[in-house]
Amino acid sequence: MHMSQSVRRWCGLKGVLASIAFVCSVSALQAQPYVVDQVAGVVGTSSVKLSDIETQYMQQMMQQQGVALDPNIRCLIFERMMEQKLLANQAAIDSIVVSNSDVQRAIDNRLRMLLQNYGSEEQIVRLSGRSILQLREDWFPGIREQLLAEQMQSTVIKDVKVAPVDVRNFYNQLPKDSIPEIGEQVEWAQILMNAPYKDEAIALTRQELLRFRERILNGESFRTLAILYSEEPAATQTGGELDFISRAQEGLDPDFARAAFTLKKPGDVSRVIESKFGLHIIQLIEKRGDQVKVRHIIRKPKIEAESVTKVLLRLDSIADMIRRDSFSFADGARYLSHDENTRMNGGVMVHPGTGGTRFELTELIGDDQRVLSELREGEISKAYQTVDERGNAVFKIVKLQKKWPAHRANLSQDYEYLLQLTTLKKRQEHYSAWLREKIKNTYIRINEPFSGCTFSESAWLK
Repeated sequence: MHMSQSVRRWCGLKGVLASIAFVCSVSALQAQPYVVDQVAGVVGTSSVKLSDIETQYMQQMMQQQGVALDPNIRCLIFERMMEQKLLANQAAIDSIVVSNSDVQRAIDNRLRMLLQNYGSEEQIVRLSGRSILQLREDWFPGIREQLLAEQMQSTVIKDVKVAPVDVRNFYNQLPKDSIPEIGEQVEWAQILMNAPYKDEAIALTRQELLRFRERILNGESFRTLAILYSEEPAATQTGGELDFISRAQEGLDPDFARAAFTLKKPGDVSRVIESKFGLHIIQLIEKRGDQVKVRHIIRKPKIEAESVTKVLLRLDSIADMIRRDSFSFADGARYLSHDENTRMNGGVMVHPGTGGTRFELTELIGDDQRVLSELREGEISKAYQTVDERGNAVFKIVKLQKKWPAHRANLSQDYEYLLQLTTLKKRQEHYSAWLREKIKNTYIRINEPFSGCTFSESAWLK
């Protein structure tokens, strides 16, 4: 797929801003006494330090793993840092604020990524020569600036409007060889049934977690047991630890939240609780205002083969009745599907990114992609077992509503997609114009050797 340079720059801009403050390589963690900490440039009342540029450069080298870097990479890093400083300065002028809890959440995310890379807090401390508390304090100003810059950026482009004529003009101005390629697309619907756990299986899982709880109360490490026994995929890296959560957090199971917020002091362990994800025990790590940080162990009841056979036979029976026109697939989904997200929509799947009903076949993974790729338009599949986004076993029949072959994008078939590209382009043009105006009216000083850089925005060299 081809996109214009300005659209590519906009798409990558927030990612670049995020990477400016993120340190994840060994080189970035270790002290670098050989770097002379001099000022590379000044934006308003803020300065960009050479040491920060070198840290980012070392990070890029580690991430590229031996692949040659763009020779202009230091200039690019410097420009992005200058841009972040300008955005943060303007945020202060416009009275945009970020809360300490937002900054702490971002720090938690950074720490989680480091834990995934290095395996333990002890390893991070050893490499950095700083305690976790000291690292949190070190990171706070930079992450606060990053969040301010992102909010300012969002504010600049939030009111950009795109009309149908803009989409047509964008499409008509694309060179023919730059019109994006669209892969094979499908519109599909599902009737989903959850795993039919027997009471005995739930009871066995509950007893298993009660034994873990007793071991923890007797002095064993919750984190170690989570690594060894939790059925959360990330637990081997995180030890079951979650980011700070609030009671009303979107997507948080209410039973899980209730149990987490009932815990009084760090180290307390909950009773066994059941959520839509499985069965858990929870340990409180820290309370901070209206948020808590916890770790958990999750186990899921085992499904007996007899129960699997029954639910697959039931779904196949439903599919046969729909094929015989006893009722429609949409009515079957409405009254029989367990999926709360699609049942009132007749089972039709909605793309989480576009809000439309088309999916590129390559976007789907696992069993759904395999089954849909074998169906003809209007055909209903046999029943099959798969897993949902929570990792739980589920059972489905799916209907291929419509299929579109791979093609170059066009206005009649791909308006929503072209609308997204037009919006990106128009936002970038608006943002670039705003940026040039702010640069013109802001004190900027660029020191050697960066005064010789070629920047993507030439206004910096005013």
